[in-house]
Amino acid sequence: MRLIDLRSGVLAWAEHFDVPCGVGQLGSHEKVVDRIVTSVGDLFGVVAAAVAPYLRNKGSARFTGFEAVLATLQYQCRLDSASFPQVLKAAERGVIENPDFGFGWAALAALHLDLMCGIAGGGSRDESKQAQAYIKRALKINPNCSFAHFLQGIHHLFHSHVEEAIQCADRAHELAQGMPFEVGAAGLLMSLGGDQQRGQALINQALHISPRLPGWLHWGSAISALGDGDAFRRGALGQEPQNHGLPLFLDQDQA
Repeated sequence: MRLIDLRSGVLAWAEHFDVPCGVGQLGSHEKVVDRIVTSVGDLFGVVAAAVAPYLRNKGSARFTGFEAVLATLQYQCRLDSASFPQVLKAAERGVIENPDFGFGWAALAALHLDLMCGIAGGGSRDESKQAQAYIKRALKINPNCSFAHFLQGIHHLFHSHVEEAIQCADRAHELAQGMPFEVGAAGLLMSLGGDQQRGQALINQALHISPRLPGWLHWGSAISALGDGDAFRRGALGQEPQNHGLPLFLDQDQA
């Protein structure tokens, strides 16, 4: 299977599949189709990566709503402060021009969560309310948006609502339909909420399918490693382990 960029002639992706022939092998073909869809169509998949150079050359002021979302996803891979203001403006312009595009509102919510958590600088004290409003708008337009449920879970964790966060992780996983980023995001949310075993399994599954996913999915693995370190410290120091699940997320006043 090959995917070629017709504008440049560049081979964007290729993979070889060995499928048994004969009656009763339909299941094997379905697995191949699933692998192609998850590799090519994921939010951080082959198509999104192939579009990246065109976005850099086009300029954020001319982005369509869909291109603004792709630019937001590219920022999520880098989390660089230099491009954040332009990406935020593009996302804001995108939802104004396309108010019924649910994923556009989710992408904008993700940027405000970055401001709320301090990942991006310059946030105001009402970032939590803004992020929540955009998440609700995204879910009102598309209740089955796995990414929006993941963002809602992060918002719950920020305010120490652990049970609600785990519920969002379960819902995000249910709606992910096997797409690597959404599966990994659900796993990250589970790990941050304290369910490291289930969370790490989903993160591993996602990264096995698509190694190009954002590096911050490994934060879930880091939480699991901290959990393993508790046993070492208890044995070495004779102390009870500490819970590393929620102190990463403080509300605005605590922060």
